[in-house]
Amino acid sequence: MSIVKKTGACIALIAVLACLQACGKPSPLISSGTLIHAEIFEPESPSSTSYGITKFSSGKVEVYPNFIIVTNGQGESFVAEHGSYRNLRYRK
Repeated sequence: MSIVKKTGACIALIAVLACLQACGKPSPLISSGTLIHAEIFEPESPSSTSYGITKFSSGKVEVYPNFIIVTNGQGESFVAEHGSYRNLRYRK
């Protein structure tokens, strides 16, 4: 293996290790269950200060320390940080 290939492989390995260290451990799941109701606030456009509300009345929800993941009946998942949703109700 040439020195260039070895150097490239070392740089790639260092980049992967740095990313793993920066990313840390996955957030622990606090709670989960069958979704009864949730309303998630979403910006109308990336630069907008106006928000729309997406309502969910079926699916599942997973609650983590800093966010929730709502998966609707069609299998689409939505991530919402705490403070960007309201009226969360679910059954364990």
